[in-house]
Amino acid sequence: MALDHEMQQLVLHNVSKRFGRKILAVDDFSLGVSEDELLVLLGPSGCGKTTVLRMIAGLEVPDSGRIQIGGNDMHDVSPADRGVAMVHQSGVIYPHLSVRANIAFALRQHGVEKSEIESRIAAITDQLGIRQQLNAKPGTLSGGQRQRAALARALVVQPKLLLLDEPLASLDSPLRAQLRLEIRTQHQRMHSTTIYVTHDHEDALTLADRVAVMAHGRLIQVGTPDEVYRSPVNRLVARFISQPCLNELTRTVRVRLDTVELVDTAATNGSAINLHASAAAQLRKYDGKPITVAFRPQAMRVAGHYSTSTETRITLSNCRWRSHGDSVDVQGFVSSNVPVIARIFSTAAPSAYGQADASFEISHSDLLFFEADETGTRIS
Repeated sequence: MALDHEMQQLVLHNVSKRFGRKILAVDDFSLGVSEDELLVLLGPSGCGKTTVLRMIAGLEVPDSGRIQIGGNDMHDVSPADRGVAMVHQSGVIYPHLSVRANIAFALRQHGVEKSEIESRIAAITDQLGIRQQLNAKPGTLSGGQRQRAALARALVVQPKLLLLDEPLASLDSPLRAQLRLEIRTQHQRMHSTTIYVTHDHEDALTLADRVAVMAHGRLIQVGTPDEVYRSPVNRLVARFISQPCLNELTRTVRVRLDTVELVDTAATNGSAINLHASAAAQLRKYDGKPITVAFRPQAMRVAGHYSTSTETRITLSNCRWRSHGDSVDVQGFVSSNVPVIARIFSTAAPSAYGQADASFEISHSDLLFFEADETGTRIS
């Protein structure tokens, strides 16, 4: 992968890491992160993202490749001399020290003058809302307070590079949302380059300037949250960044004069997705071949009296309706018994609620096309 070195705080060149003979944790990983950027490293558990973070911090040594921070090679640089601060998933802080003493210890380790320590502690704990817990021991704090204390200890030293390893994974949903906002606010205030590791696509989409998606130790795609969400390079990325799941249908391409039909050859009712030929030009070379047609549950809406030429209609049978308050999930089956999930607003077409069979519309612009083979490369 080509790297643009302009204004980059961190560069990884072809970095690989093995554990034993059989486990290739990180495979030929190359990535550049710009100054002041918040990059989210996203991927499933075991994909190698934490190993990447630990190599940047100097806690693991790459088997091959180079890591540069601020233009300097880190090969022989100790973790303490890299200008890096790291926050772990559990918000690790010294249990025998108060919040104040934990933060002060970090400042003393970085040679901050005694006269400045108290003012920095006051400022960072005010910003993170834990000023009242300064004299408390970690064991008396809530999960969110411990995580804030760990963030305060990392941020107060004003690191050139901040590494966050699943910092919100153990928190409940409302607190996650609150701390996401605080992390983003602190990033903008401190102007630190930040690498945030997570398996949660919502963290990635709401926090990141750019998202780097990993799988099986390799970097799969890098882009803005919108690019990764709307233009996934393959089926794996699309699946991982979809919630609750990615709907996938196998269809055979049939090219007509003015249209392209995507036909379910296993169905007896002849249902097909019809696309205008000019809008589906990329599919013409797949005439007679199977492809995967994918769409997210949020792209579906209850069908009206008619569909336009830029929409397709899908009917689900044996539907189950489940409310989430402001939204409803509808799980049903298309004609060849393939499960499909729709997620719609609770206020949309209430007359359809509870029906065993229901029709939905999907805009053609919300359809994703992938190769039907194991690579699942996006057709674009």
